[in-house]
Amino acid sequence: MSDLEEQRRKAEELKRKILEQKKKAGIVSQELETQVPSPAPEAGNQAKEKNHGLQASSQQPSYHVQSTSINPLQAYTNALRQALADGVISKDEDVLLSTLRKTLGINDEVHLKVLHSIYREIYTQALKAAWSDGKITEDDVERLEKLREVFKISAEEHLHLEKVVRQQLTRKGQ
Repeated sequence: MSDLEEQRRKAEELKRKILEQKKKAGIVSQELETQVPSPAPEAGNQAKEKNHGLQASSQQPSYHVQSTSINPLQAYTNALRQALADGVISKDEDVLLSTLRKTLGINDEVHLKVLHSIYREIYTQALKAAWSDGKITEDDVERLEKLREVFKISAEEHLHLEKVVRQQLTRKGQ
């Protein structure tokens, strides 16, 4: 198995573990469940493996592998997004993400850049939702302030993102 295939397998395994944890906690939506590939039927994999001259292993489950190529940074970003789907990274998720970072060779600086980028995406989506009707309510202000605090988004960055979002919504309305 090549290094890239091994990295993909580990990333998919991490996604499954995170999904399982969230299922146990009862916080997984149907949308999230559909993002993680399900185990492949054993009979189908055994036939494929026989065709390639490989012996099927009954100890490890086989999984569908997406045919699109993904680099290690994309795999980590996807796993981080998955972990943030409920808005919180649990201790277990943090350990799994740390292991994945080490496996994929992603340093702390890159991790923080990716994390901040995802926070900006989430905050931008919240801004779009808040401004979608043309005005911001007190509830919207509270939600945005909480997100700014959690995501450590400065007032300057908020103003910039808000300006971009309002321009986008103005163009769509024209």
